Amino acid sequence: MKAHPDDEFLVAVESKRTLTKVRHAKSARTFVWVSAGSTSLGMVIMSSAASLLLYVFAALFAVIAIIVGIGHARIVAAVLFVIALVMITVTYPQYDAEMTLYREHVIK
Repeated sequence: MKAHPDDEFLVAVESKRTLTKVRHAKSARTFVWVSAGSTSLGMVIMSSAASLLLYVFAALFAVIAIIVGIGHARIVAAVLFVIALVMITVTYPQYDAEMTLYREHVIK
C-alpha cells in the first residue's frame, strides 16, 4: 500500500509542534530563572524604587513563563508571580514615601 502525500505532511507538522513545545519549555525555564533572580535582587537593593521596578519585572517574566511553560516550570512561575505581587504590595508604600520626599526636595 502506497503512502498518501498528506501523511508525510501530518508527520512534519506533528514533529514541528513537538519541537515548538520543547523550545517553549526551555524558554519558560529561562524566564523562571530571570524572575527568581529579579525577585532576589529586589530583596537585596536598598532603594525602594529600584526594588519595585525589579519586582514588576519579576512578575512580568513569571507571567510569560506561566503562559509558555509546561509542568513544573509553570507551577514555579506561579509561585514566583505570587511572591512578586506580595513584594510589590509591601514595597509600594515605601516607594510612595521615597517619591514624595524626592518631589518635595525638587520643588524647593
